[in-house]
Amino acid sequence: MYGKIRKNNNKTFIEVDDPSVCMKLEGELIHFVVKNVRSVENHRRYFEVLRIFVDHAPEVVILSLLNVTLQEFNQLTKSKSVLEERVRKAIEMQLGFVEDRKMILDLGNGEKINVTQQIPKSINFEKMTEDEFVQLHKNQKQLMFDLLRDYGWSEENFKELFKDFYK
Repeated sequence: MYGKIRKNNNKTFIEVDDPSVCMKLEGELIHFVVKNVRSVENHRRYFEVLRIFVDHAPEVVILSLLNVTLQEFNQLTKSKSVLEERVRKAIEMQLGFVEDRKMILDLGNGEKINVTQQIPKSINFEKMTEDEFVQLHKNQKQLMFDLLRDYGWSEENFKELFKDFYK
């Protein structure tokens, strides 16, 4: 649960997580939502699993997942955070965790066309529930296992790599 109180009709907001607090504060209640709170720990775990995968997956797995050349891959590896973000988005795209983005493409000759591009959905705390995030994380791990299995990894190898997540 969370809410926002606007104080004295200005831009000062107070965030609260209990409706009874709203009644005790002076100001105008402008927004209050009852929602399951997302787990920060699950969010961290999602990115930890991603980092382990990126660090240990054979190059060919990452190349295939990202659908890039070796030269493009070498550029990506110069920044670990950029590589991890690209892998995260590629996994989410492959899982079908996408939304449509509508754009107008200027062809440069005065002609414009409407296009729709699929992009990964946001995993922002405000944009998805904990249940959706848990399912995404489960699917993420399964896809990682499937990708590694295709290159000779056994379930035991996978569980050993992610032993901290299989207690």
